[in-house]
Amino acid sequence: MDIKIPKPYHWKTFELLCEALWEKNGNVDFIKQYGRQGQFQSGIDLYGYKVNGDLFAIQCKDVQNLTIPMIEKEINLVLQNNLNIRHYILCTTFNRSTNLQDYEILFNSNNQLKFEIIFWEDIEELLKKEENYNIFHRFYNQLISNNETLGHGVGKLINLELGFGSFIDTHFELMIGKIPEEPNGNYNNVNYYKGLYFIINFHEKRMDVFRVPCFQSDLIMAFTNCIDRQRITAWINSIENLDDFIYDNKDNFTHSIDRDSFSNIIKDCNNE
Repeated sequence: MDIKIPKPYHWKTFELLCEALWEKNGNVDFIKQYGRQGQFQSGIDLYGYKVNGDLFAIQCKDVQNLTIPMIEKEINLVLQNNLNIRHYILCTTFNRSTNLQDYEILFNSNNQLKFEIIFWEDIEELLKKEENYNIFHRFYNQLISNNETLGHGVGKLINLELGFGSFIDTHFELMIGKIPEEPNGNYNNVNYYKGLYFIINFHEKRMDVFRVPCFQSDLIMAFTNCIDRQRITAWINSIENLDDFIYDNKDNFTHSIDRDSFSNIIKDCNNE
């Protein structure tokens, strides 16, 4: 059965969705928003560099109708800005159209600027890929709320580098996630764990659960080394919003501490 994903309800949500998808799937070095609302943006909502160094730009059009004159207007704005953009992408909630695809093909056969239209069906296919599950959950969590009600935890795999100053001394491969809240307030038996965060240490094949803020004593079962445990606790507490962290698509992190913090950790660990 072909599952249809509803289109975003707001243009800003669509823009953020496109940014997340291209950061994950666009073979890019980085991507960021261009300007702010109300500024003249030269047909650009997002821009960044591909890993090969090429500058690309994205226009996000949350529209019910898309015509060739509308597209030409955006392309002309891009061509006039002299930013040396190599690849221009128009992402739209408009459904796939052979008329617009023919225009795309003809444009690319006669111009140096690479132009691409990403229709809503293309975005749906990206969202259905397993590697984009975190993005799907971030923007469409209401569609999988039944899993959360049942207590199915959501987590992500990460690489964590720990260090002192600029010196990196320890590498961990972890999973960090959350078990959804208990909606009925019944925390008996297995429901006790609902609403807790969990962390899995694959190196030692150990895990533990914790709440926010996290204390180093919460992670004793997951990390046997006191210094590592203290540093990982500090790293967890430095995350502004742990729920957003779990659902974003970043997976490489570094946490370093200064000399004073290191001295305090040594004292605490010696007193254990």
